[in-house]
This record gives sequence, structure tokens and C-alpha cells, in this order.
Amino acid sequence: NRQDQRRRRMIIGSNSQAAVLGLRLQFVLMYLGTILNRTTDLYGSNYEMMFENCKWLPPQLSAVYYTLHSSFAIRNNWLVHWIQMNYPLSQIMTLMSMIVEFFAPIFLLLCASSSTSSIFPKKMNTILQLGCIVALFSLHFGLLLVMNL
Repeated sequence: NRQDQRRRRMIIGSNSQAAVLGLRLQFVLMYLGTILNRTTDLYGSNYEMMFENCKWLPPQLSAVYYTLHSSFAIRNNWLVHWIQMNYPLSQIMTLMSMIVEFFAPIFLLLCASSSTSSIFPKKMNTILQLGCIVALFSLHFGLLLVMNL
């Protein structure tokens, strides 16, 4: 009877680990898909022009600037006006959003929920998970402050 209970627990545990891994993988693919959608031109074949014209990549880094200067869905508050007046700040915000949206999901995938299956030491694993969660929360909270979406 106890062996049957152990087997059930192991089956349930392995199923839940697979489900969590699937959700983490979906999370990573969602963000990486967003980045690929922003940075690639599906109809162009000239890759040099594609990267030069991309508003999300250097040297332009102007996606936040153009977004906040359009009339679509921006809030009318002092923070939006301050960012609109500071082009270098909008470039930093564009770069930071790309960095967070690229690295945070990957680190969250690599940081397993249990310390035995993680590639990082337990303390570093916890710090990376919290850092990624704070970075993603900050990114989306910033969007909430400046956008009416």
C-alpha cells in the first residue's frame, strides 16, 4: 500500500514538473517570438537594411520615443511628457526593454524550481529568479504607467 502511494506521488510529481517546464518554455518562446517579430523583416532580403531600419536595435533605439509620440494609447501625465522630452532616456528604455525581454525568460527557464535540477547554485538560483521577476514586473509596470493598453 505504501509503495503504491510512493509510485502515485512520483507520477504526480513528474507530471507537474513536466507541466511547469512546458509553461516555462512557452514563456520563453513568447518573449523570444516578440523580439524576433520586432527585429526581423519578413518580406525583405537585405539583412543590413533590416537591422539599420529596426527601431528596436542600435544605432536608433527609438521604439519607445516613437511609441510615446504617437497619439495611440498614451497616458497624459508628467512621466510621459518627461520621457518625450528626453530622447536619450527613451533610447535607454528601449535598450533595457530588449535586454529584459531577451534574458529574463531564458534565465527563468534555466533556474529550475528545485535546487537539484538547476544549473546554478541554490543561492544564485534564488537571486536570478527574483531578479528576473522584478525586472519583468518593472517593465510591465512601466508600460502601465505610460500606456493605456
